[in-house]
Amino acid sequence: MRCLFLFYQFDNFHFNFQFLSYIPAFIGFIFGYIFNLPIAQSVWLAEFFNLIFAVIIGAIALYIMPIKKEMLLAVMTLPMCLHQYGSINYDAELLPLCFLLIALSLYLIYDAEKIKIVHLLEVLILMFVIATIKIPYALIGLIILTAPSEKIDIKIGKFDFAKFLALLQKRRHNIL
Repeated sequence: MRCLFLFYQFDNFHFNFQFLSYIPAFIGFIFGYIFNLPIAQSVWLAEFFNLIFAVIIGAIALYIMPIKKEMLLAVMTLPMCLHQYGSINYDAELLPLCFLLIALSLYLIYDAEKIKIVHLLEVLILMFVIATIKIPYALIGLIILTAPSEKIDIKIGKFDFAKFLALLQKRRHNIL
């Protein structure tokens, strides 16, 4: 397979970011290896590190969530979510990151005075990490497009993101 990338041609060019979804579990396995634990206890330690990661990211998401914190907490503590948090699979990292992306997007829409380029980069980085785990979930970040165009203070050269977003929102209302 050939891939064109910036006018250079690479044969068999593949780079996989899938490892991002297993970093907390990997840290747990490393601790199990360092302390010379049996494999079963290393697996439990990896599951525990996934759970700790989910709790920390979930707490951050609840802290920055401007509205409906109880609803987010209810979804985060559903039995299936709790089961996923304490297991070794990509959902243990995916679900808390999605909750964080939702919370960050809603914070920018409701509580932030102005949405600057730094905020947009935060959303894009979260979308990238989520896309490396499961691509369709990254579309959650498009919630940011519902922000009022008056709050957006992003200009890149002659491109004004607020005017672009206002045009998109106007067209959306005309279609509906």
